[in-house]
Amino acid sequence: MRPLQLTRCVIDTAVLTLAAPGELSAGTILARDTVTAKLVLYVKRGFSSGNGTAKAVLAHAVSAAAAGDQHVRVIFGGVVDERQLVVAAGEDRVVDWTVTDQLRRYSITPSRPDYSC
Repeated sequence: MRPLQLTRCVIDTAVLTLAAPGELSAGTILARDTVTAKLVLYVKRGFSSGNGTAKAVLAHAVSAAAAGDQHVRVIFGGVVDERQLVVAAGEDRVVDWTVTDQLRRYSITPSRPDYSC
């Protein structure tokens, strides 16, 4: 997989809570748990503790050997390649306008670099 294409991004370290071990790709969309304030996997149409609001994007791939907290590099603002965004949890994993509009509200602009105005 090619590296996540970023432009003028705000990247920081944050704590991501994973419910199970596994691999996550760069570009995985994240939400913030309203109880713990830690990041969790975004679930499209999610309703549990803020998991249905896209707020950040994983900057690098993560391999977790166990469930629990991981320190990860996360994009909190900037421009990302829309084609590289991933919804890693839930039944509906399509990145559509509902997802991209949520990210835009939190200063993350999904775009297609090959499109011109």
